[in-house]
Amino acid sequence: MGQPAIEEFVTSDHYRLQGRVWSPVEEPPRGTLVVLHGIQSHSGWYDYSCNQLCAAGYRVCFFDRRGSGMNSDDRGHAAHWRRLVQDVVQLLTHL
Repeated sequence: MGQPAIEEFVTSDHYRLQGRVWSPVEEPPRGTLVVLHGIQSHSGWYDYSCNQLCAAGYRVCFFDRRGSGMNSDDRGHAAHWRRLVQDVVQLLTHL
């Protein structure tokens, strides 16, 4: 636990999503949880909660949506809600 790993996932339209991944160190994870944030937040706001989930044995993947958090391209912008859904579907397939 502690500091999460910073990882990158590239979507089908070549956008580079940045995310934080918390992984248990002592045992294999009980499962993987994917956490999504709202419009006015980012993954950094949820460090305490994600650490608690990790302490319970889960790998926690929390990628910032395009335009927010650690993603520097097109700050605050997503062309359409469908693109945001596509990003999540692609990330789930990747994980």
